[in-house]
Amino acid sequence: MRALVITALLVASAAVAHAAERLAIEACDYPNAAAAAAAWKPVENADAVQLAPEKTPDGKPALAFRCDMPRMKERAYWDRSVALNLARFGRITFWVKGVGDATAIGGCNLYFNAGKGWYGATFAPLGSTWQRIVLDRGAFGTEGTPEGWSAIRGLRLAFWKAQPRRITVYLGPIETVSTDVVVVRNARVGDEAQTYSELASSILLRAGIDVGTVDDVDVEEGVLQGKQIAVYPLNPQPSEKELDAVEAFVREGGRVLACYAQHPRMAALLGLEGMTHQRAEYPGQFSRMRFVPDAPPGFPAEVRQASWNIERVRPAGQGARVLAEWQDGEGKATGFPAIILSNTGAYVSHVLLRDDAENKQRMLAALLGYLRPEIWETTTRNALARAGEFGRWRTFGAAERGIRALAKQTGRTATVEPELAAARRAYALANSHRNARRFTEVLEPAAEVQR
Repeated sequence: MRALVITALLVASAAVAHAAERLAIEACDYPNAAAAAAAWKPVENADAVQLAPEKTPDGKPALAFRCDMPRMKERAYWDRSVALNLARFGRITFWVKGVGDATAIGGCNLYFNAGKGWYGATFAPLGSTWQRIVLDRGAFGTEGTPEGWSAIRGLRLAFWKAQPRRITVYLGPIETVSTDVVVVRNARVGDEAQTYSELASSILLRAGIDVGTVDDVDVEEGVLQGKQIAVYPLNPQPSEKELDAVEAFVREGGRVLACYAQHPRMAALLGLEGMTHQRAEYPGQFSRMRFVPDAPPGFPAEVRQASWNIERVRPAGQGARVLAEWQDGEGKATGFPAIILSNTGAYVSHVLLRDDAENKQRMLAALLGYLRPEIWETTTRNALARAGEFGRWRTFGAAERGIRALAKQTGRTATVEPELAAARRAYALANSHRNARRFTEVLEPAAEVQR
C-alpha cells in the first residue's frame, strides 16, 4: 500500500467525500416503462427509455437507454423537462453501467438546460460494471448563454457514436449535493479562472474536504447562506452585489479563504492592506511557503510552490497575522507573506498550484480546520477512507488481503510484506489519533499509508 506496492501491483483510485445534503434530480422510480418513456423524450432516431432489469449497487432503480449506433448519425440522446433551482448545490452524482459493446460509445455527456444556454460535462467511458460518477460543477462548461443554475429547465443525456455497434446504458438516480465548503468560480471571465477553480476543488477533495463548486452569480443570490467556508481561488473583480453577500456571510459566522489579487473590500474583510503586484526579482524567489514556528497544529513545516509572482500584502486588522512567509529556492527568507490568517478567514498571496500535492492538501485541511474546527471530523474520516481505498478494493482490510494474494501469485511476498506491515502501522496510528479526537495528527500517518 505504499509507493512500491502501488507501482508494482495496482493503480490507486481517489475517494469521494460524502455529501452533506442531497436533492434528487431524477429518481428513476417510474411505475412502468411507459411512464419513463414519457418523461425522457428520445431525440432523432433514439429508442424509447426502458426500466433497467437490475438495481444500482445501493439498491435503487435504474433506467435503460439503448444506443443503437448503426442508426445514429452522431449520437444517441434524450431530453427530460424539469424545473429546478440548483444554485445551492455543487456536485452531481449518479451510477452508470454499460451492457453490450463498449466500443460503440466515444463519449458521454450530461447537460442541464438553463433557458438560452446549457451547462455540460463529460463523464468517464462506460464499463461493464457499475461506476459511481461524481461531477463537480466546476467541470461544467457552457454553451450559449445559460441563465444560471437557479433556472434549470431540462436535462440531456448524450452518448456519442464511435463505432456502428450497440450498447445499452443503465443509469441510476441523479442527485445533486450541497456542501458546507464551496469553491466560488468566477463565471464572468475566461478559462484561467475556470482552471484555478477546478484545481482548488481537486486539491480540497483530495485533502478530504467535502467541497463543491458554485458560481459568483449564485453568491449574489444568497447561495452562501448557511455555508461555513467560501474559497475564492481567483476572483479579482467581484460585483458589488457579490461583495455585499460575502460581507453578510462573514457577519453571520462564515469564513473566507481567498487567493491572489483581491478587491479592496475583500482585502479589508480579511484584515489586509497594501496589496500590490510583485513579480519575482530573480528565478526561484517564490519557491516555498515556510510556516512560522508558532503555527497552529496540523500544518506542514513548509509547502513547495514555484510561483512566478505574488501579491505584496501586510496584515492590518481583523486579528490578521502572518502564518507563512515566502522562501526562495535556497531556503532564504524573502520577507513577503505567503499566507495571512485572520479572524474572518485566510489569504494566500498567489494562486494554488499543483506542486507538492501532499503538503498542499495538509495545508488546506489545516487552514479550513482552523477556521471551522468542526470540519476536522469529516476531513479526517474522508482521509482515512481514502487511505484504505486502492484500485478495486474499497477498504483497508480488503486492499491488504487483495495485495497479499496478488503478491503471492507473482512470487513477491517477501518484498510486499514489509510494505504492508508499514502501511498497517500507519493506518492504525491514524485511526488511534482520530478515535482520541487528535484530529490535527491524523493526516500525516493517513498519507503515509499510501506512500
